[in-house]
Amino acid sequence: MTVRILRAAELTPAPWKNGGGLTREIATGPEGAGADAFDWRVSLADVTADGPFSA
Repeated sequence: MTVRILRAAELTPAPWKNGGGLTREIATGPEGAGADAFDWRVSLADVTADGPFSA
């Protein structure tokens, strides 16, 4: 395993499906899994609006 420093400002934000925020993906498993095909995910989130949870 390689350890490296990730800076939030260098991660590309992606909008949530419900439009209530943005996410910056740090890691997913299995490695290389797409946005809808991961088993697990670690990300940073910016909540920009109140609303229901979306998976």
